[in-house]
Amino acid sequence: YWSLAPHAAERREALNNQALTSARRLQDPATRAYILMTRHVAVWSADNVEERLAIATEMIELAGKVGNRELALWGHVWRYADLLELGDASAVAREGLALERMAAELRQPLCQWYTTVLRAGRLLMAGHFTEGERLAMHALSIGQEVARGDAFQMFGGQMYMLRREQGRLH
Repeated sequence: YWSLAPHAAERREALNNQALTSARRLQDPATRAYILMTRHVAVWSADNVEERLAIATEMIELAGKVGNRELALWGHVWRYADLLELGDASAVAREGLALERMAAELRQPLCQWYTTVLRAGRLLMAGHFTEGERLAMHALSIGQEVARGDAFQMFGGQMYMLRREQGRLH
């Protein structure tokens, strides 16, 4: 987990730079894609969304080269987050659909949970409260089945957003 110590961000980035340099030296696209997945988190800050978007895109390309669909899916997850941060609603919707297709192909409950959470969030943000709430509840049940410790946290966040918009926080 993240340390709040002032030097922690610099240390994370330095270690990740070393790992990325090694992966490039190995000329192994799969290793480089995995390192990029960690890099996306290691360098995350409010002022570098374009850099993170490039990292996620490269990760997807490398995962495609080696045929690792699960790794490509997580690259799309990062792209989704970056595009959401940029406020690009149409690109977010496209990424969401790509994620849903990939999750359906992979048939992994964890991926299905995650994409259901994201779809519920998009519906809620678009004002489709009834369908968004239904999907959020479905996501919670999937999350409980796959023993996701953060399933309740995600559900709680979505319900907070929904109840606030409905004027029903009490």
